[in-house]
Amino acid sequence: EMRWRAEILRIKDLIKSGAIGKPLSLNAYNYSHFPMWWNPWMNTPEESYGKRVKLKPNDPEDYRYRGGALTDHPHIFDLARFIFDSDYDFIYAEAAPNMRYDAEVEDLLTITGRLKNGVIFSLDPSYGNFEKKIFKRVNDDFSKYPRTVEVELAVHGEKGSIIANVYGAKAYQAMYLPSEDFKHWGSSGASFSDTRRIFTHNFVRRIRGEEAGEDLTTSLSEHVSIIKAMNAAYESMATGKIVKL
Repeated sequence: EMRWRAEILRIKDLIKSGAIGKPLSLNAYNYSHFPMWWNPWMNTPEESYGKRVKLKPNDPEDYRYRGGALTDHPHIFDLARFIFDSDYDFIYAEAAPNMRYDAEVEDLLTITGRLKNGVIFSLDPSYGNFEKKIFKRVNDDFSKYPRTVEVELAVHGEKGSIIANVYGAKAYQAMYLPSEDFKHWGSSGASFSDTRRIFTHNFVRRIRGEEAGEDLTTSLSEHVSIIKAMNAAYESMATGKIVKL
């Protein structure tokens, strides 16, 4: 879904135009709450990852399994490939001790490495926004501070840098006294559901005199390399070594 935000396309255009010179590095994070409080399956390795695999099999004191923040936040892995039109060369990942005592899966981690075009990257897909312990879901409005989802990135080149908030455009925050209750609300920027995306692309095909077809924008084959990169990060956490793709 992140590919379709205007901010991402603008970043890609700026890089191609040479605005920052030769790109050298990318840093991106995808923070969120941990939805296990209202979506319990996200804390069940068999359901979130597909099977129960120890996060660090060589550490008998580490109780965690794969299937947490890394599995839930593939967006920044895709953005690194999409922005630079390059795949992953190697990956190194580390997991910090969990912030949540009752999580079976990882919630804090960091990933570094290099793309095949030479760009160095640093990715943080952690559940970095700590949700309130007492949570009652009454509707789909999760607009209280800290934000449910935050995605920001920075691209550095030989001539300059681009720093962007790519998931929180047109948003507002306020603190109300004396309770000091933080609230956040507003639009999350340009985003379309899969149905609207398919409709739009088929509409364009029609007005060009072409046959309407299936959604040509995404496919499993397009994203297999992202899944491989994420599993390489898991392998790196398990072995403590750099993993070559």
